[in-house]
Amino acid sequence: MPEFIAPTERIESFAYQIWLFGERAETLRPVMEEIVGKIMSRERRMFETRGASSGVYWQPLQPNTIARKGGTTFHHHRAGERFDHPSNPLWRTGGLMRSLSERGAKDQILHVDDKGLEFGSRHPAADIHQQGRGVPRRPPLVVPKKHAHEYIGMLNNFIFGESNA
Repeated sequence: MPEFIAPTERIESFAYQIWLFGERAETLRPVMEEIVGKIMSRERRMFETRGASSGVYWQPLQPNTIARKGGTTFHHHRAGERFDHPSNPLWRTGGLMRSLSERGAKDQILHVDDKGLEFGSRHPAADIHQQGRGVPRRPPLVVPKKHAHEYIGMLNNFIFGESNA
């Protein structure tokens, strides 16, 4: 036989849960920091895949652009190997990529607090490529719908707990 819970106890328990959810909703910084980490990691991957990992594949560079870039492209060091990227869009010095994938990088816009987050880049090439002004549109900052849903789920789990996800 189920245990009887007095109505006042249920109301008090419900009121406590509402209060607890409100408290969690006012202290979002920990989950916002986690989301920023995921965004930056995915931004690095997007540059490595020429946009493909975001679902918006960047149009390849023209042969004359690749030739013009020549030896001025960013040299990426990974595991002791050196990779030149003269044919990769948005990779001239690596500054734009770093501003979107490395915390504290030059030109980075990043503000995280309990109310939310602001993220972007002040790099001169960011707006040019985002808008496609004078070059094919190659958006350097994209949050695909599936990732947005994941971030919303993270917020829900943080506020309401695993049992209510």
